[in-house]
Amino acid sequence: MTVRIETLALAAALTIAGLVGMPSAAMAWIGKPWASGTYVYADLCLADGERTGRRITLRRSPNGDVLTYEAATAGSIRIETVSVDDNRSVSFAFETSQGPVAFRGRMETEALTGLLEDASGTRELRLPRILRSRPDMPCPGETTGSIPVSR
Repeated sequence: MTVRIETLALAAALTIAGLVGMPSAAMAWIGKPWASGTYVYADLCLADGERTGRRITLRRSPNGDVLTYEAATAGSIRIETVSVDDNRSVSFAFETSQGPVAFRGRMETEALTGLLEDASGTRELRLPRILRSRPDMPCPGETTGSIPVSR
């Protein structure tokens, strides 16, 4: 009798919380870290009057992940085939007119880090996580007058 009462109490609590009947895909997102939201990682800036760097914007939702990759020289590319797992590992690949681009790395609280492979080879990439990207900002190390500009 005790088991049945506990089961009924649990069912009542779930019903009150509105969780009974929720699609299983949505249930899978409950309690998982980095489950949904928009994450922006970028180092876009101006160096000698030229725009440089890149920005990666990841939008996560229970309906799927979408990533936008922007490079100062290549423009913006929307990627709907992106892999993000529970360990915050991220990977994506796409084709450009200059050849394939692929990334494998990890989302952290402070930055997106990993390896970027493109026509110029494979190199480490570290993009700081930002709240607002301003591509017209001077790159770190440049100076305005005698005051160094930092990001």
